[in-house]
Amino acid sequence: MDLSQVLERSRELVRRKGLEPSYAAKLAVDEIAESHSEPINEEHLLRNANLELTGFGVLQPSGLG
Repeated sequence: MDLSQVLERSRELVRRKGLEPSYAAKLAVDEIAESHSEPINEEHLLRNANLELTGFGVLQPSGLG
């Protein structure tokens, strides 16, 4: 499962159906997870998709610990 698939489908749903990006991402993750033969981490995928769709991108750890 690739984040780019979720983002592509989410953006398509936003453009064609006028959905809110966060709702479109949830639908995209659900659709893709149902058609995927192996289990996926839907929560992680949805969180990263929402970060990308809202413009924050996937935040990298600072390395400060």
